[in-house]
Amino acid sequence: MKLSWMSLVLAASFILLAVYGIQSMPPEEEGPANQMRQSLINNYLVRTRLMDDLFSEVIAGIMASLSDEQKEDPLIVEALATLYAEEGELDEARGLIELAGDAYDDRLFRYAYFDAHYLPEGWTETTTEDWVGARIKATAAKRLGNVEIEQEAQEDLVEYMDKVRLAYNVQVPRHFFSLIGLGLLISMYFSDRQWRRLGKEDFFKLKPLYFPTEDLWRFCALFLSGIVVISLFLSAFSGIPLWLMDVLASLGYIVLGIFLLRRVIFRDHPGEAFSALGLTNLRMHWFNIFQIFGGFSILVACHYYAEMIAILSSWPLDRTDTEALFREILTNPTARIVYGITACIVAPFFEEIFFRGIVFRLLLKSYRPFVAIFSSAILFAVMHPFPLWPLILAKGVGLAVVYYRTANLVIVVWTHALWNLMVLMITFAGTGA
Repeated sequence: MKLSWMSLVLAASFILLAVYGIQSMPPEEEGPANQMRQSLINNYLVRTRLMDDLFSEVIAGIMASLSDEQKEDPLIVEALATLYAEEGELDEARGLIELAGDAYDDRLFRYAYFDAHYLPEGWTETTTEDWVGARIKATAAKRLGNVEIEQEAQEDLVEYMDKVRLAYNVQVPRHFFSLIGLGLLISMYFSDRQWRRLGKEDFFKLKPLYFPTEDLWRFCALFLSGIVVISLFLSAFSGIPLWLMDVLASLGYIVLGIFLLRRVIFRDHPGEAFSALGLTNLRMHWFNIFQIFGGFSILVACHYYAEMIAILSSWPLDRTDTEALFREILTNPTARIVYGITACIVAPFFEEIFFRGIVFRLLLKSYRPFVAIFSSAILFAVMHPFPLWPLILAKGVGLAVVYYRTANLVIVVWTHALWNLMVLMITFAGTGA
């Protein structure tokens, strides 16, 4: 295999970013009510503090998005009442508090914003660790005259606002890259049609892998069965941390895939493995950098529109398990290093060999490109948690399209690695949720 200094520099850069570029974020409470609470807080802060929208318009939209049951939940009531109180609409805040009744312990809130003359015991520990909790604590401490607690709460408010601002700013490049990616996909489609009118057939450069198709189905059946066995085996060890279980599962899938590739796909012609996958030359050129960022833009576009479709179709995009995994990683330096390298270096390399280098090219031999792209993406999605299938399916489609156009597996590996690195860094910076 031929390497170049650019390949080595890229590899070293991704390892360093994966290990040292991950920032910690404080753990957040779980549950649908808390997720809705954080959503309405962020909506309020973005629209009133960053976009200068009128509070009346913002709160009308928030109230319209809540169900009657949610409006009675103590977590939601406290957040809504705080928003009203911060805007000086104390009568509305009082009405919400009274409507909640005994379900919400309103003693601290009444001390902070109304005329209550006593504080509940342990009041500094009773507030939720988010913007609303810090706002109530700061207001109560100011009235009490406790400068130290007020200053701590103000620092928490500044930190929370910085994260909201970062999350808001992330949306700008996300829209930018999604538009570029959509433009590239449309351009590919019409360019291919034009080439066909001119009698050319090689706009999409990737050629099928001419090995027996029955080997592919045997490989898929054994691989999926192996995934189930590995998952069941690891689930029996309940004491293993989530991050370690995830890493062990990924390594188990990789070892299983390598074994099956050798025994099933390349059993009769083992010497053709690297040449068939295009891995004999790993040299990188400056033009390849633009191809990687073009592929990244396509992934952003696929992910963005898949997420919109999933939300509109009420798909249960539950990230609870993923967020719990990230919280474990954030509190463990060793986990950050191991998981970062696994997610950004090891997994992209082997997953692209399996799903794009083998499965996708074998499918191209017998099926139309559209069918081959989606079939390989479906198998790729099955390896991931069920709630995230639409997003992983879109990612698999985007990676297959990039490979189909460039016929360079190295480009697809780096595109995949760049995507995983971006997701990890944004999530660990506190904006992923």
